[in-house]
Amino acid sequence: MKNDSKLAEDKKVELYASIFKEDKDKGTNYVNYIRKSEEGKGCNYEDFKKFLVKELAKLEESSVKTEIIKDLELEHSYHFKEQKIIQ
Repeated sequence: MKNDSKLAEDKKVELYASIFKEDKDKGTNYVNYIRKSEEGKGCNYEDFKKFLVKELAKLEESSVKTEIIKDLELEHSYHFKEQKIIQ
């Protein structure tokens, strides 16, 4: 049986792969965001950020995780307000 720290480390490795390495057909991960998918897929920045927040939520609680998610969500709110002003 694996100890808790090994399980946490395995989860981090799995999460890293899902964000930065996997080439999913309909993914919104980094591979698709930078349009390097072998499938020719891509996604926009907003979809990538939503995916990133969802994936980061899987990590153990930490001040760094909380700060990153908060920054991503604030950036989303800022752009949403900016778009409303332009319209």
